[in-house]
Amino acid sequence: MVNILLVDLAYDIQGAKGMAIVLTIMALFVLLSDYKLLINYFI
Repeated sequence: MVNILLVDLAYDIQGAKGMAIVLTIMALFVLLSDYKLLINYFI
């Protein structure tokens, strides 16, 4: 999701910037709030 955000910022895509920022923040929140479950999933 960070890739999408960086591409939107690099190419200055106005319509997609807001949604990419929201999705990136949501993904980081889920990742940081359930990091123990995430670690157990991959190990």
